[in-house]
Amino acid sequence: MEELGIPDEFRAAVHKLYEQVRAKIITREGMSECFGSNIGVKQGCPLSPTLFGLYIDKLEDWLNKTEGGGIQLASYVVKLLLYADDLILISKTAQGLREQLKALELFCQEVGMQVNTSKTKIMIFTLKRNERQNVFLFEGSPLEIVNEYKYLGIDFHHKLSWETCKAKRIQGGWKASFLLQNRCRKAELWDWKTKKTLFGLLVTPVVLYGCEVWGSSMSNHGWRQIERIQKHLITSSLKVKSTVPYEILLAEAGSFSLEASAIARMISYLKKVENMDNLRWPKMVVNDTLERKKKTWMNQNTKWMYKWGINMQECPNSNREIKNYVIERFRTAMWTGQIGRKKAHYIREFNLTGEHDEKAYLGTVIKGKAKILVAQLRTGSHHLRCETGRWTIPKEDWERRICLFCSKGVVETEWHFVMECSAYDDIRIQYKNNLKVDRLEELFEGTKLPATTSFIFKIHSRRADIEKSLKSD
Repeated sequence: MEELGIPDEFRAAVHKLYEQVRAKIITREGMSECFGSNIGVKQGCPLSPTLFGLYIDKLEDWLNKTEGGGIQLASYVVKLLLYADDLILISKTAQGLREQLKALELFCQEVGMQVNTSKTKIMIFTLKRNERQNVFLFEGSPLEIVNEYKYLGIDFHHKLSWETCKAKRIQGGWKASFLLQNRCRKAELWDWKTKKTLFGLLVTPVVLYGCEVWGSSMSNHGWRQIERIQKHLITSSLKVKSTVPYEILLAEAGSFSLEASAIARMISYLKKVENMDNLRWPKMVVNDTLERKKKTWMNQNTKWMYKWGINMQECPNSNREIKNYVIERFRTAMWTGQIGRKKAHYIREFNLTGEHDEKAYLGTVIKGKAKILVAQLRTGSHHLRCETGRWTIPKEDWERRICLFCSKGVVETEWHFVMECSAYDDIRIQYKNNLKVDRLEELFEGTKLPATTSFIFKIHSRRADIEKSLKSD
C-alpha cells in the first residue's frame, strides 16, 4: 500500500484491524479456545478482497516479464486470468506453462505467499492422449491433471466440449426444482403464481447459469431435456398429463420457455459488450470472431437467433424490452405452421389469440379440485371419450368415440360435455345464464369464472357417478 501511495492514516487503520486478530473454530466437540491468527486476511471481511487484490497485482507484471506462456487474443497476449483469489495461468505449450509455474514459484518466494497445491489443477485442452502424459511441478510437487475444471461456476472440459457443463446444469436444475416442490408441499403452498415466481428465482438461475456462453451450442434435444424441468413443475402442479404439448402448458400457465430466457440473456450480454470500450477483452473477442468466417461463438449465436426468427439489429436495448421481444418471437413460432390437432383445438376453443398470459382461474380462490378439473378440461388431459379413444390399441376412430351418457349419438367432446349432453341438463339449468357463449373460452372470463368452475365440478361428479354405476352393471 505504501508503494501505491496510499495515505498513512488509511494504512495505519488497516494495520490496527490486523494487529491482534483472534479467532475461534466450530468443531464437532463444540467451540474451540480463542487463538491468534497472523497470516492471511479475515474471512468474510469486506476489506479482504481489496487487500488480496493489491497484494497480487504485482503478479501480472511479474508473469508478463517471462518469455513463455500466454495465448493470442486479438492483438494482445493473455498469460493469466485473475478474479478475486482465483488465478488461471494460460499457455499454448507445456514448456510455456512450466515457465509460468516457475515464475509463480519465484513470485511467491519474493512476497511470502503460499499456494495450496492440493487445490491447484492442470487441464490440457486437447484430443491427443500423448499430450496428457506431461508432468508439471510446483515447488517440487507434481500437480494433478484433470479432465474438467470449474471456473467462476462454469465447467470446462479438456475435449473443448460443453456437454459436461450442460449435463451439470440439467442435474442442478432438477435438484433445485424438486427441492422447491418439497418445500412448497411442506408449507402447504399451492398457489400457482407463487410457485411460478419461486421457480424463476430459485431454479431458472441454476439451469441457465452461463448460458450466454454455452447456450448456442445446445442441440434441440438438449433444450427439450432442459424444458422438461419446467414442464414437470407445470404438470405436477396442475395435475395434467405429461403428454400435453408443452406449448399448451406454457400458454395455460402463463410461462415462457427456458430457451427463450436463455436467448434473452445472451442478447442482453451482447448488447452490454457492444457498449464496452474497445480495449475490454469481451469486446475484442466479439470483434475478432465477427471477422472470422469459420465456426465461432458469434456464428453459433446468430444461427440460434435465426432459428426463432430473431434479428439482433431489431432487438431493443433494455433487458425488459429484449425479454418481451424474444418471448413474442417464440410465441409466434409456437403457434404458426403445422401445429397439430391438439394445439389447433386448444387455440380454437380456449386461447384464440395464442397469448401466454396466466389464465384467470389459476389465480382465483376456488376449490383445489375444481381448479384441477378446469385445467384438465382446457388442456385435453381429461377422461372424455374424445381423449380416451386415443389410448386404445388400435386407436379408436374419431367417429366411434360416442358419448355413453346420452342418446344423441355424437362424439363426447369438451363442447358436448359442457354444453349439450342431456345427462347434465338439470345441472345446466341452474347455470343457464352463464352458459350463453359461442366458445368455451368465454366461460372462463371475468364474472363467469366462479359459476363456471362450480358447474364443471358438478358435472364431473355426475359423470363419475354414472360411469361407476355403468361399470358395476
